Amino acid sequence: MKKLSLSIEAIYVPGFQHAVHAETYLQALSDTEWTELRAEATRSRRSGDPVLLCGDCRGPVYGRESTAGRRHCYHFGTDIKDCRWADANASSYRSIDASKFRGNQEGEHHKILKSMVCEVLGFDVDTAAADITPERYTKAPNGQYAFPDVYASSWQGGPAAFEIQLATTQLPTITRREDFYEENGIRLCWIVSGDIGQLDRRAFKDIYLRNDGQILAVDVEVLTAARAASAPRFRLIRLLPGPVHDGFTPIWRERIVAPDDINWGRQGDRPKSVRGSYDNYLDSLIERDYELKRSREHLYAALTECNHERVGRLWDEVVAIVGGAPWSALGDPYDTVRSLGVLATVRRNEITVQTKIDLANLPHLVNSLLLEPKGRRVWSNAFKTLASAHKLELLKAPSVAKKLERNLADLHGQSAIENMAGRAFDVLFPEGAFQRLRLTEP
Repeated sequence: MKKLSLSIEAIYVPGFQHAVHAETYLQALSDTEWTELRAEATRSRRSGDPVLLCGDCRGPVYGRESTAGRRHCYHFGTDIKDCRWADANASSYRSIDASKFRGNQEGEHHKILKSMVCEVLGFDVDTAAADITPERYTKAPNGQYAFPDVYASSWQGGPAAFEIQLATTQLPTITRREDFYEENGIRLCWIVSGDIGQLDRRAFKDIYLRNDGQILAVDVEVLTAARAASAPRFRLIRLLPGPVHDGFTPIWRERIVAPDDINWGRQGDRPKSVRGSYDNYLDSLIERDYELKRSREHLYAALTECNHERVGRLWDEVVAIVGGAPWSALGDPYDTVRSLGVLATVRRNEITVQTKIDLANLPHLVNSLLLEPKGRRVWSNAFKTLASAHKLELLKAPSVAKKLERNLADLHGQSAIENMAGRAFDVLFPEGAFQRLRLTEP
């Protein structure tokens, strides 16, 4: 009988001095946080400074996800270790990737997509003149190399590699290619087929959940559109908030676009729509909905007045519309009102909390009313997200940075309270909604 591999029970994670229970910590992460941690763990181990360590042997580990959605950690397959969880050992990603991605395993669909990408790119005169090559040997000055599915010597101002993802490429290979192309000034564009139904698979999530829910596709309809226009076309697939009456449950939206509809960014960036982000789109939905917009404005006013009962009543009205935790679940009303008031002040650049501290002394306000009182420190992560979007200089203030670091470390891997607060919190503070996204319930 085959021996069952045990997953690693405790891990060391960034920002915490002590080991945390692996599955408790991992399940508390949003889908985007989990995806980014998986990539960071894989990339950092390759650089020699791993961020995710086994709680017993302190060897590097990486995140895995079962088909049932269970998040856990394994040791890297090539490592030799003396550890109580040594049986939680993954297969070498090179052997997995080699058996799935290259050589005999390259199926007909993969070949067809490569041909389509070449033809689509060929409609750009400058790109065609500069050369478009499938499976081009691309070597870096340090001796490393890659074989991109399609290589364009000139695309949107520089060389570009188009890699086709058909759920066969493992995360270590994904991050290795991303790093290679970025380090060598080559733009990387992941291309999938137009089948949206495949995007719930882990191999696709590892790409689009680190790109604001966006990914490009090429299919027969796209090729037909490109031929008709005699110009390149792509299918832009985006994960966006759904209607208000569905509580913003994310849905896929897709359309065929021209290259000018895409922000290709600098070399090494991932292409995105020129339109707003997931968070911007959510904010626009709220602004267009009269009832939600009014509720948000009234909530800000009630926070400014420090009116606990009114804030609670308005919060529960929003919960009734879009979902989220009831007001009673958020903790002590006194601390919650002041915490949300500080967050609203940061977002609006306007005093939205009862205080005598002037807006010009915002670091002191944040320290005194949010980061220092013990009952309010649970909102530190939410503050960091909002400050990153609106007041980046706040995070650079030494007193703020020191308290924030302490508070985040003290949380010991607990689920962020804003994640628990849910969609109602997103109405007040849409910034970070994509980062808090959970596509499936834990």
